[in-house]
Amino acid sequence: MLRLECMGMDEVLPAVVVGFEVDGDVLDRAIAIDDPPDGVLVFDQQAGGLSMSYPCVVGAALPLAVNADRGGDAAAHVIRGLRAMAEDPDVELLAREFPALRSAVLTWGKPYDRAVLDRLHAFVRRAFLTLPAFQSGIEAFVRCAPAEPLAAVRGWRAFSCALRESGRGITVLDEASLRTGRADLVVDDRLSYDDRLHAALCATGARIGAAGEPRLHLLWTNSD
Repeated sequence: MLRLECMGMDEVLPAVVVGFEVDGDVLDRAIAIDDPPDGVLVFDQQAGGLSMSYPCVVGAALPLAVNADRGGDAAAHVIRGLRAMAEDPDVELLAREFPALRSAVLTWGKPYDRAVLDRLHAFVRRAFLTLPAFQSGIEAFVRCAPAEPLAAVRGWRAFSCALRESGRGITVLDEASLRTGRADLVVDDRLSYDDRLHAALCATGARIGAAGEPRLHLLWTNSD
């Protein structure tokens, strides 16, 4: 199973990630899979702003940038705002052009309150109308309310990254791995979140003993 360290990975984030939050033994079982379905990866996120934590999702990433056609003219605005919250956030830009996001950046790991979640959800839904309400989360890692993924994101393009030759064990990828065009990687964003990928994701969840159904998350680059 490929494991992506999401920090600084602009090729993927911001993204909706459909999958299972995992830790401990479940994560160990996931990274031991040597024949994962196309599009199902381990996403290691750095979150929580200035007081960092490291949530992990086994699932499929649907980058907003490659799905921008779904959001019309508003999509570029939403993506620009989320990227302004990244590693070295542009606080002045956020305050001037994206006031709904200012209170959601440079936090200290405290869970977002209801008002912040609602403002963030309203902002993202300007372009991506089918995303369910935001239920909980911290900076750069937000959980959507339980919803049927295919009803929300059917047909969205997914991020696919695989080794040209499969092998056992875990391969960890970071931003440099993608930007240098590693010869042993096949990267594609033409995979669709459809019935096949959804079924493969659910089967992977059952295989590793992940609890519950896959859910939607919103991830962006943490301000750290």
